[in-house]
Amino acid sequence: MKRKIKNIKFHQKITFWVSVLFLGILVGVSIQFGRAWVEPSGTPPDGNIAAPINTGAGKQVKEGDICTTVTGTEICLSGVVSFPTCTLAGGVPTTVGTATICKFPGASCPSGWRQYLNYTETAPRTCTGGGSCGTSVTSGSHSFANIDPATEARSYSDGSTESFSCGCSSCCTGMCSGPNGWIVCCGYDTCGCSTCSRCVATPRTCLPSVSFAGCVTN
Repeated sequence: MKRKIKNIKFHQKITFWVSVLFLGILVGVSIQFGRAWVEPSGTPPDGNIAAPINTGAGKQVKEGDICTTVTGTEICLSGVVSFPTCTLAGGVPTTVGTATICKFPGASCPSGWRQYLNYTETAPRTCTGGGSCGTSVTSGSHSFANIDPATEARSYSDGSTESFSCGCSSCCTGMCSGPNGWIVCCGYDTCGCSTCSRCVATPRTCLPSVSFAGCVTN
């Protein structure tokens, strides 16, 4: 009889602790789901997360621009010109690497456009210095490429001739009777001076003529 009562109490304890464990698990799971739940920001389908850009064949639309940085310069897809946009603005669509830019005649981009890196085309320019002893030089040049025209500059100068006295000698201006009856020179003066000249130069820089500029839209 005592053993039977003991077994009943044992089963009651097991049942109690199993119930406590089950209740604890249930409360923990409920709290976890409660913390993870976030109310939607709007009624369906509003508030959905935007789909990412992928490699699929379907058309995709993105409101913001897509940009990258090339040698410190930000290049965006909005800056890659289309053929009609470039042609209507008076330029020539030109492919450079994987991008198409607009090649405009002249040294700079027109309004609404900006320089793409250092893409330019230059023509050689001959510069002649003024004055009687100025120098002349011809600048460098390049076909349409990513080259800074400043690297093709050459130095020359304006120059004027300046005269100055140089190479003077002494001349006898009087004769006297000296010892032992000798007649000697007893007066001297500066004479027989030569005139020299030199060039006084002012340095100048000869830049090439920029004939074309590579541009993209702002």
